[in-house]
Amino acid sequence: MKILIAEDEDFNRELLKEFLTNEGYEVLAASDGQKLIEIALKNKPDLIITDIQMPNISGDTMITMIEEYEDLSDIPIIVTTGIGEKNYKNLGMTRNIEVIFKPIDLEKLKSVIKKYVK
Repeated sequence: MKILIAEDEDFNRELLKEFLTNEGYEVLAASDGQKLIEIALKNKPDLIITDIQMPNISGDTMITMIEEYEDLSDIPIIVTTGIGEKNYKNLGMTRNIEVIFKPIDLEKLKSVIKKYVK
């Protein structure tokens, strides 16, 4: 399974990358929303994990862009955010999106990812 992560904080991105690699996933990484779109179009990941607040293209704009690309619109998305639950609890109601609040509980992340393992 190929997972694309987007996180602008280097430490968090590397932590997620190492954790997911150790779990046996192929991991691609982006430092902003624009790079995430570029990598997703080129590599068609099975799952996207993205921070919602990032430079260049924010996570919510990036989600809208993904939905507009036919090749990407079916990819499940896990959104990570440090912003309060009230702001994003309805995000997953329009498509296949899970929201995980920071600090990320890696065991919870692992169980959410397993929902999408084919």
